[in-house]
Amino acid sequence: MEREATMCDALNESSVSLSPERRKGQIPTALKLLIAGLLLLCFMLFILLVILAATHRSCTTEDKIWTFAVAYHDVNIAYIDNRTGAISGYNVDVINAICQLANKDCAIVWDEEINCWDSSAGKASRGGAGLFNGWYDGCAGMIPTKERNRTFSFSKSYFKGPAEMLWARKNDTVARKLPINVKNQKIGFVDGWHSDEFCLLEQTNIVGFDTELSNFSHYPSMQELVQAMMKHEIDLAFCSSHPILLSHLQPLTSSRVCATEGPAVMHRKDSRLSDWWNPALEKLIKSAQYVQICEDLTNDKH
Repeated sequence: MEREATMCDALNESSVSLSPERRKGQIPTALKLLIAGLLLLCFMLFILLVILAATHRSCTTEDKIWTFAVAYHDVNIAYIDNRTGAISGYNVDVINAICQLANKDCAIVWDEEINCWDSSAGKASRGGAGLFNGWYDGCAGMIPTKERNRTFSFSKSYFKGPAEMLWARKNDTVARKLPINVKNQKIGFVDGWHSDEFCLLEQTNIVGFDTELSNFSHYPSMQELVQAMMKHEIDLAFCSSHPILLSHLQPLTSSRVCATEGPAVMHRKDSRLSDWWNPALEKLIKSAQYVQICEDLTNDKH
């Protein structure tokens, strides 16, 4: 019996599939699962790395020893204790107290001030190699100025800074009428101090200085500046007030033109030092401990 011609029996919904050509471009299910698994693994690894990085930063910050450079000036703010050979004074007391309040491990080192802030005759002042290169985290007792603020950051001030003064020898007869005329006078400065020749140029009570800066000389220390005055190498000195100066020289002017705030801790702009220092400083100033630190300035301890 002849079979009735019908549509192909195999052609039904369950048997319909893509053509061989189309099947060639299709991703197998197993491969899809493998790719999905790899993507999930990469995502989990990324999250793990983020957590580890955050933990490392936290541990690094907590375990860090914060170092502070202090330059001594033979006064009760900062000096070398002859009994112990250590740096002592108000700067050291404040640093130790603030680190204790902030629960930070800190160390104090001595260095020359020019390694915090450098200056030389006739050249613009600039950041010191020590602070730039990370020899320490901050320089204590540094006076903020417009020039320094362009390079570094500062914590909150923790005492009132000294005035900028023009000095003459005690036995010199100098006209004291303001403004003081320094025409044709040789003037000396201390390296690294904020009271440099550019600070002198901002003074309104001093006139007649050589704008070419040819009569300006720099000295490594205040003691050497005083010696240069006594030897008549220079005629006048321009620097911040200091007891040693008062014993040999007479002040002609006094002003606070260049300092934007009182002395503070100067640090690099990428440092988080002020984040914990400033809150701890506020706590210290309100405490009995700070009263004792201030009293130590006037008794025999310093």
